[in-house]
Amino acid sequence: MNKILLFALVLALAWWLRQWVRLKRRPLGLFLRLKGRLEEYVPWPLSVASGPDLRRIRTALLRAASDSQVRLLFVDLDDLAIGWAKAQELRKLLTDFSSSGKPVVAYLNNADEKVYYVASAANEIYASPTSFLEITGLSVETAHLKGVFDKLGVEAQIETEGKYKGADEMFTRTSMSEELRESMTALLEEIFQEFVRAGAISRGKTEQAFRALVDRGPFSASGAMEEGLIDGSLYKDEVTDAQEELLGGPLLWIPAEQFGRWKRCLQRLLPGRPKLAILYADGVIHSGSGAFASESTGISPDSFSRVVRSVMKDRRYKGMLVRINTPGGTVTASDALRYELIRAKSRFPVVISMSDVSASGGYYLCTAADRVLAYPCTLTGSIGVVWGKFSVQGLLNRIGIGTDRLSLGKRAGMNSPFKPYTEEEQQVLSKHMKSVYDDFVDKVARGRGLSREAAERAAEGRAWTGLAAKELGLVDELGGIEEALQCLARLSGGTTPSDFKQVHISLKSFWSGLPFWARPISSVFGSFRHFR
Repeated sequence: MNKILLFALVLALAWWLRQWVRLKRRPLGLFLRLKGRLEEYVPWPLSVASGPDLRRIRTALLRAASDSQVRLLFVDLDDLAIGWAKAQELRKLLTDFSSSGKPVVAYLNNADEKVYYVASAANEIYASPTSFLEITGLSVETAHLKGVFDKLGVEAQIETEGKYKGADEMFTRTSMSEELRESMTALLEEIFQEFVRAGAISRGKTEQAFRALVDRGPFSASGAMEEGLIDGSLYKDEVTDAQEELLGGPLLWIPAEQFGRWKRCLQRLLPGRPKLAILYADGVIHSGSGAFASESTGISPDSFSRVVRSVMKDRRYKGMLVRINTPGGTVTASDALRYELIRAKSRFPVVISMSDVSASGGYYLCTAADRVLAYPCTLTGSIGVVWGKFSVQGLLNRIGIGTDRLSLGKRAGMNSPFKPYTEEEQQVLSKHMKSVYDDFVDKVARGRGLSREAAERAAEGRAWTGLAAKELGLVDELGGIEEALQCLARLSGGTTPSDFKQVHISLKSFWSGLPFWARPISSVFGSFRHFR
């Protein structure tokens, strides 16, 4: 038996050696497939069944840019379910790779503005002969349910603090308010301007000419080629064959996200270096925890606290970067997360890097950081409060359902859906919300070093792009996670991020990837977090 195992081990080692020699001798072409949702970081073993995450792509492309064996990056793009900030991150990665002198070729299966924005970083853009480029501009649509609720007898009693806080408008209005229209128009204009700027530079046009081109969309592949949006309409193999011919011979194609993974494994084994923690906080902020909580899609104080405190106990950690991608959540949970970051900041520097969105409760966390960075197209701010309920008393009366109530206490059952708020209860609710809002604005002022007046101007529930947020003092610098790491390295006593071992940490447990019915198993084996 031992001889069989030894023989199998020798065969495996021989195979891996052959693969290594094969890789070392051949020029490489990297193939990067971008489609659907792109996660920030997927920990092992969940990453085995998922596509590339942003961390793996970033690490691989940074290494490949300086590796002489890599000759070309081929990016295969399809529908992307990401925000504009992640699109900026991807575009910058491709631009940085191209600046190393190695060509980047983008291939479009189908494309909207976001896909084309990423592709515009490439040296050449090709499209499938049957592809369709839906490049027509940007728009936002809102649905309003008040008319339906009135017919059903449902009353949405929702209070907001901040005149731009429009979370209630879907349920309380029949059209968009002027304040929300102003806010959304400004966001659209800033993002569209960035799209036009990038597209014009990529295709050698003026911004005015590129805007006019957008107004003529959408385009077939042949139409896009005539307009100069793409360089050719070919099948994928035809593009790669032509590129290999230009480079002087066939390439060995490997998935881009796998490049340099053995080097990364070896670096993780190197002892002695101080550490930087990179914590990924992604999803809605909620107060739940345990086997049946939605840990796979949200951020809870329990899971956040466990991770942050375990990092604080390890004296080898010299700083923490928190990568935030959240539209917000409950104020109590958001405040609990902020408290953990304040405790962490007393131990080492804390830097926040915003992803697609860090708004409302997400910005609550930013008030506890030493430095805050965002992309120009990150959506942030929304410093306001929303609270309320739906009263279905009218609906129940209409369909013949009666309710009875027994109460001890003047305001017992005030949040019941079977009765509307009284005028006195609404006054109590408004007073409480005003207190929560004032506390939020005070924390913004103290955390960001702003006057109360300046914090109030940045608040009112209005959402801002990262570019506008920097001008208001809500953000310190514009940049992605690489710039945030450089900032953290300096604050932590180093010169560059390479002075530290970078440890990526996910709030998601292994059990969050299991079906709902299987998650109670986690209570037997305990909580399992991913530090990598």
